[in-house]
Amino acid sequence: MMKSFLKVALGLGLLFGHVGAEAVQVSRLNEADVAVSSRSSAELEQAIKDALAKVLVKNSGSTETLVNAEVQSLIAQARSVLSQYGYVENDGRLYVRASFDNTRVTSTLRSAQLPVWGKQRPLTLLWLATDGEGEKVLLGDQSDLAIRSQFNDASAQAGVPLLFPLLDLDDMMAANINSVRGFFADEVAQASRRYQSDFFALATLEAAGSGYEYRLALYPRQAQSDIATPLQSVTQVEGSADNLDSAISAILSGMSSFYVSRYAVTGTSQESETELVFTGVDRLKAVVDIETYLGQLSMVKSARLVSIEGDSLRFALTLFGSEDELRRTLALEPRLQPQGGTENNSQQGEGTIVDPFATAVQPGEILEVPGVPVQPNRYQWRGQ
Repeated sequence: MMKSFLKVALGLGLLFGHVGAEAVQVSRLNEADVAVSSRSSAELEQAIKDALAKVLVKNSGSTETLVNAEVQSLIAQARSVLSQYGYVENDGRLYVRASFDNTRVTSTLRSAQLPVWGKQRPLTLLWLATDGEGEKVLLGDQSDLAIRSQFNDASAQAGVPLLFPLLDLDDMMAANINSVRGFFADEVAQASRRYQSDFFALATLEAAGSGYEYRLALYPRQAQSDIATPLQSVTQVEGSADNLDSAISAILSGMSSFYVSRYAVTGTSQESETELVFTGVDRLKAVVDIETYLGQLSMVKSARLVSIEGDSLRFALTLFGSEDELRRTLALEPRLQPQGGTENNSQQGEGTIVDPFATAVQPGEILEVPGVPVQPNRYQWRGQ
């Protein structure tokens, strides 16, 4: 019965539907807010251009995008890709909220051979030591400090998803403010294991004279089985800024620069073709969810369901980029479990599915398990 339903889905081309809330997806990639002091025509026109510039940075992950000639030409004609705009108020300030044609935005980035960073993005657990009321404090998820909401706004504008620790008894037994200010990554790694993030970051942000000083170190989330493995940061940034907003932006930029290097696809990448097999597909909704998931990946040019065998679906994909880049992106999706072969795995147990990502140094890497052939293009679908 299930197979007949899937054949109906294949024949009708059911490609789009709702993606479940499990995945880390960034919304509003085609939208940005710009503060204005009035509703004058001159300010509106400049705000629309500034909003497009923000959208281009959000979709590429780098402010360096703005120096490109093709990008500058598009910004100069911002109204040609404008979908809609309006005025909104937040905390007594007036903003222009503008959204743009996302297809035109990404095609311009590809034409200019710049990175295109898709909706599926790593979730970062941020351990931040900063200035409290007369003392240094850790910024928790429920903090009522103004900087907490500033990070929320900046994270949304930059398209860098953040998670802050609860700072409950469990957290404080494993790590404290000295762990963060001293950049004792092993202690913080232990406290971070309870959180479902892809990376965790240690950061300090403190007032210094008339400005601010910041420092960031980013680490891959460590599995319990990797405790003996030396923990190394994947990127570090530090510097000073004239104001708090600029310091926050610099911290987020440090994260996004690394993520873009691993998960974005540039216009210089050659197109390639591959196949993906999804197992455990036992209902029609799963077909729709898988089609939707593949359709929203910016590096997937096209995806076609080509065969059905039992509870397995086989897709043919055309990619902007390589298979390795695709695998790194797929590794961010919690509904996917990469599968390994079951031959010669007597030490693992008959029929054991080996996760080649389980002991990777960084999310998206594939490590071979001795005696077990890895099948990097075969995944078990774990969606509801």
